[in-house]
Amino acid sequence: MDALKRRSLEKYTTRAEPLFKLVGLVAVLGAFVPDHAVYLMVVPAVGITIYLTIYSYVEYRRVTT
Repeated sequence: MDALKRRSLEKYTTRAEPLFKLVGLVAVLGAFVPDHAVYLMVVPAVGITIYLTIYSYVEYRRVTT
């Protein structure tokens, strides 16, 4: 893996780590609100996953072009 791709992966990891921690915190809070637990657990996780997939693709394209 060359240096540019490694840098792209490091940027992705740096961005993803706090977001997934936040999603985990929101999911735990969902346990205390049973009426909305599914929404508090699933929606943030799916949203962050979609965001990070797009971010990763854009960052990869930036490095490879």
